[in-house]
Amino acid sequence: MNIKVYSPQSSTPTNSIGLLIRHSEILLLGFVALIGLLGSVYVLSANPGFPKNELSQFTPLSIEKQRKSEFDKYVKISGNKNTESKIQFEIIHLDINAKRYVMEMGDGRRMILTQPTFEYQYSTKGEYLLELKELQRGLIVVVGDKKLKIK
Repeated sequence: MNIKVYSPQSSTPTNSIGLLIRHSEILLLGFVALIGLLGSVYVLSANPGFPKNELSQFTPLSIEKQRKSEFDKYVKISGNKNTESKIQFEIIHLDINAKRYVMEMGDGRRMILTQPTFEYQYSTKGEYLLELKELQRGLIVVVGDKKLKIK
C-alpha cells in the first residue's frame, strides 16, 4: 500500500500583500466593528442632525423635576384616594389616537391608554409611583411620574 501525505503549500507570497490576503477575514471583521463603533458614537453624540428625546437636554436633577411637572400637565386625578373608592384619571393635552401611551399604576398593573378617561381602584393602602410613558421610535420613554398616596 502506497500512502501519500498531503501538505498544502503556501501559494501566497510572504510580503505585505500576502499578509493582507491571508488575514483578510480578520481585517474585514475589524473594519465592520470599527464602522459600528463610529456609528454608535455618532448616534449617541450631541449631533444636531439626530432627532433627540425632549428630556435629553436636561441634567439628571432637572429630569426629575421635569418628569413630575409633566405628569401633572398631562394627567388630572380626581376622586377619593382610598381603597374603597375608584379614582378618576383624565389624560389632557395628549393625542391618544396619534401616539401610544401607557400608564404604570405602581402596583404592577399597566394601563394601555385608548381613551382620555379611565377609573382605577387600589386594593391596599400605600404609596404608589404612577408613570406616564410614551412609545417613541420603538422605545418606551417616561413622560412623567408622580407618587400617589392611598389611604
